[in-house]
Amino acid sequence: MSDANKRVVIEYVNEVNNANFDAFDAFVDPAFVDHDPIPGQQPGIPGLKDAYRMFLAGFPDVHFIFEDVFGEGDLVAGRGVIHGTHRGTFMGVPATGRRVRWTGTRLFRVRDGKVTEGWLNLDLLGLLTQLRAPEAPQLLPYVGPGDIDLLARPTPAHGGTPERNKVVFQRMLMELWNQQRLEVADELFTPGATSPTAPGLPPGPAGVKQLARMFLGAFPDLRIEVEQVVAEGDRVFGRLIETGTHTGDLVTPAGVIRATNKPVRFTEMAIVRLEDGKIAESWYDVDMAGLLMQLGVAPTPGQG
Repeated sequence: MSDANKRVVIEYVNEVNNANFDAFDAFVDPAFVDHDPIPGQQPGIPGLKDAYRMFLAGFPDVHFIFEDVFGEGDLVAGRGVIHGTHRGTFMGVPATGRRVRWTGTRLFRVRDGKVTEGWLNLDLLGLLTQLRAPEAPQLLPYVGPGDIDLLARPTPAHGGTPERNKVVFQRMLMELWNQQRLEVADELFTPGATSPTAPGLPPGPAGVKQLARMFLGAFPDLRIEVEQVVAEGDRVFGRLIETGTHTGDLVTPAGVIRATNKPVRFTEMAIVRLEDGKIAESWYDVDMAGLLMQLGVAPTPGQG
């Protein structure tokens, strides 16, 4: 069932890349629920089509490239890189003509061959930062996974089992983050563990602790709740809801945000890859744009 559901999601993304939204009628349930809609999005398939058309208005050549897709039961998680040229106004930013690149992670529920629910985390902050930069960003040529068969990936010999990998993933969230036991990183991460979404961090447990200290310093009461977990082979996906109070300085790519004492609630999608029972690689798509809006340091959609 998992492979069949992954095929549906891959076909879904292919049709998005082709801007063939009428194809949704064949493999999206009429009662489709988008849990992360754009402001004003209508329910069901019509609203889903309109949401993609809104993106196309800003980026007519938008293209999603899967870097990973895996599933469990009726849930399918996909992680990828999105390219596009900014040809029209997007979230209040007039067309710049810039070629930009950002990341996105999606979770779908597929039943009886049709997509019934969807969740999404995009690096909107990274995208908007590129659009608003004084000079056009110098993007290196993207080197993706190439023409790979996402359904034929062999299970690594040292990748562990999905059940055991889920335990490690849950321990990372509950013990390291919620209980703030940073020393657990030494047990849960390999010495050379990396995170492509945070390339500036030192490898291994040291980088994990550095990130945790930085974020927990800004939100000492941070609490993570796990909404969904998907595991296959050596990878685990989690959709997370995070809450906390901004009582310390928060370091962001745009600078330091002084404490606002405001409560926040935001989402995150995390994917980890394990080797011999330890996390060797991790990817995170955090709703940083939504977080900064709640802190009052970023404009809400439409404000420019």
